Amino acid sequence: MHSKHFLSVELILTLSLLVGSAFAQPDLNWSHSYGGAINDVGRGVTFNLEGDIAICGDVSARGGLNPWIMKLRSEGDSIWHTQFGSEEYEDMPWAIVACPNGGYTVAGRSQQLNPPTYIFTISKFTENGEVTWERAYGEPRENGTPYSIMADEEENYYLAGHRRVPVDDINYADDAALMKVSSDGDLIWSRHYGANIGEHGNNAMRTSDGGFAIVGDAWIEGSDMLTPIAFMTKVDQDGNLQWMRTYGDTAVGVQGRAIIELRNGCYVLGCDSYNNNWANLTLIWLTSQGDSITSRTYFNDFLNYTVRMMTLENGDILVCGVKANPYEPSDFWIIRLNPDGDIRWEVSYGGRGGEEMYGACLSPDGGVIAVGATDSYGNGTREYSDVWVIRTAPLPIDLSTPILPALPRDYQMVDLFPNPFNNTAVTRITLPGVKPGSATLYDVNGRMVWWSSLRGTPAATQEFRLDGANLPVGRYQLVVKQGDYSARKAVVVIK
Repeated sequence: MHSKHFLSVELILTLSLLVGSAFAQPDLNWSHSYGGAINDVGRGVTFNLEGDIAICGDVSARGGLNPWIMKLRSEGDSIWHTQFGSEEYEDMPWAIVACPNGGYTVAGRSQQLNPPTYIFTISKFTENGEVTWERAYGEPRENGTPYSIMADEEENYYLAGHRRVPVDDINYADDAALMKVSSDGDLIWSRHYGANIGEHGNNAMRTSDGGFAIVGDAWIEGSDMLTPIAFMTKVDQDGNLQWMRTYGDTAVGVQGRAIIELRNGCYVLGCDSYNNNWANLTLIWLTSQGDSITSRTYFNDFLNYTVRMMTLENGDILVCGVKANPYEPSDFWIIRLNPDGDIRWEVSYGGRGGEEMYGACLSPDGGVIAVGATDSYGNGTREYSDVWVIRTAPLPIDLSTPILPALPRDYQMVDLFPNPFNNTAVTRITLPGVKPGSATLYDVNGRMVWWSSLRGTPAATQEFRLDGANLPVGRYQLVVKQGDYSARKAVVVIK
């Protein structure tokens, strides 16, 4: 394990455009740069129950790329920094998740030299930044990269991305990939999915039914290899394929970059679509089975790259990414849309150099935390970048008419009292039938913070208590499931 001193400089520059006045765009709470005299890039971001922020990234050192993890206070001040990885290989982290039982887990790739390929890696850290264990998965020539990591209530981890798999004794092709490992890093199962010439998984999420959605780029027979189309793969909780769909026109390149699930079980796929050398934001609304409902394309005269999508409690959609044009440097970019896809506002953050966003999440108080690289601030130059992290103020949300799904007649969340609550709230639920169910509390980043099993007794109202003593102030979603039934309830914790 190695350590490195990081210089923290606070600088703020905001360039914004207000579109509509019903929902004010957020102020920038703070921005910080971190780095030394060489190239530093931040790639993933998460936070723990205390509200501390953790980011992962890489630094150019020892002749290659080496990964690091850093913990920050909610105001952006550095608590600790740990550099890890191999002395012999080039390692790059791509995603980080806060563990349900404390600490952090980072997913990335490690370059193997003979033959020169990449394999999946995962590293577990304590809350103080000490390495608990590190694992690598894959065989020579697989050349895989995980871009997403997720954790379940038992602290199993799921790595999603792409891997090169053998077509025959000589040839290989890229497939979307999903891997499950235990809390100790042991491989439980590994799956790959492909129906075309190649699939490149760019992002993934856990779905409300306990399964997963993977999105990315696909190349189909007869298409130009420079113009992929978007794809989405839906699998169950054991990684078994349920369906795979492709979207877009092979005459125009379309790349699937991000995915969100709506409260009615449908999805919105965020894509980069290319037309006359411009990269445009395209959103595609999908049914629960992946059939296209409608699509919209935005900003035809810019270079826009989607990094992450999120949903707010009122059904609004956030898209985070990078915005640029041929005459100006790139900036961090956030756009907010209503549930129908109409723009409420867009805002960009950056300086005279260029900024590239690689990761984003919702903060406990409902703002946005984004991480990437800057050429404008700290030690950033045209040749070398610094890590850049920004945090916005909470996004205003009108909860006077919350959007909640319709429940079956015999499936009722009878009461949640009090709400908002401080230490304890009491919830009463009636389940239909005799199948057991579960109740799970998720934070605004989609991370599970509490779970309870529910008995399957006909027409019986069950009561359980939510303990909020150790939960940070913020908004949560209580999700109750039994078989095909599901219900959600907005929960607010105050102090």
